[in-house]
Amino acid sequence: MFKVKVGVIGSTGSVGRQVLSVISRHLEKYEVVLLACKNSYDLIKKQAKQFKVSDVIVNCDEKLANPNTYKNCDVVCNAISDLSGLLPTLAIIQSKARLITANKESLVLYGHRLNKICLENNKNIIPLDSEHSAIFQCLEENNNIHKLILTASGGAFRNFSKEEIKEKKAIEALQHPVWKMGNKITIDSATLMNKGLELIEARHLFNCLNIDVLIHKESIIHSIVEFEDSFQKSVMSLPNMELPIQYALSYPYRLERTGERLKLEDIGKLTFKLPDYNKFPCLKIAKDVLKLDSDLSASIMCLSNSEAVRLYLEDKISFYEINKIISVCIEKFNHGSIENPGDIFQLHNEIKSYINSIAGGSL
Repeated sequence: MFKVKVGVIGSTGSVGRQVLSVISRHLEKYEVVLLACKNSYDLIKKQAKQFKVSDVIVNCDEKLANPNTYKNCDVVCNAISDLSGLLPTLAIIQSKARLITANKESLVLYGHRLNKICLENNKNIIPLDSEHSAIFQCLEENNNIHKLILTASGGAFRNFSKEEIKEKKAIEALQHPVWKMGNKITIDSATLMNKGLELIEARHLFNCLNIDVLIHKESIIHSIVEFEDSFQKSVMSLPNMELPIQYALSYPYRLERTGERLKLEDIGKLTFKLPDYNKFPCLKIAKDVLKLDSDLSASIMCLSNSEAVRLYLEDKISFYEINKIISVCIEKFNHGSIENPGDIFQLHNEIKSYINSIAGGSL
């Protein structure tokens, strides 16, 4: 029987491990032929042994940026986080493999150019995020979309006042009430910048600029698509990242899944409210950047946020200094344009140097 050959880059991270977990239950359909990670040698060795993979890449960005690396793959999952996932994204699109991705940063940093490259290579990007997977599943043939609505759990500080949040350290922000994720994305969830990045990602995945956010603490409805005739469609499931992963792997088909299923009678009620932009200014910044519809503005926001979150995780800045750093960087660096990936890496170096020079000062 023909098996789909899968590559997983970023296999030792949270998403990568869940991708392999899904595949482990469907070994009659999938064969893992490529694994890659940054530096988790012991874990990737175990993964390679479990799935009998001989093609293993550790700490070699140059190889991951080469389309020829993916020549034996039918599908490649990009589970690399942050800027490091950009060049692999481009390489996978230029290979014969289908791209399924959790690397939202590629679309945020390089969305307009990336869509052109997809068109040139006759490729579509299949998203792994639950919100974008939900939208993808709601699309219709004509796609007369009026508005997209992304739902957000609200993060670790959703029940705290701004005064209370002001004093919160990273260790508290990492206590997400619903999802189990990596440190950086969990902090982004606490600031709601993760939802901000998803706004930009959705803009490029679905060619829509009319995008809103609703706080939905139950995390059952993952996104809503409103069409021109005012009908709305949504996708519901328990908050389990393996569900959109399985859908992306099997698309355009659906595989049977055993285990716990959503029972609305157990949930009881679903609640929604608008975000508090005063309490979560990072989301307001992202909404403003969405209106600009510029790869440069989005890149500055994304790159400066990553550096600010790193400092917050190291307890070098406070929670609300994250958004202040992002705003200062947008004001300072928002000139020129993004023409190629090299521009993004140069911008990253400049932003990183600047943030290190102002961190700890008066913002």
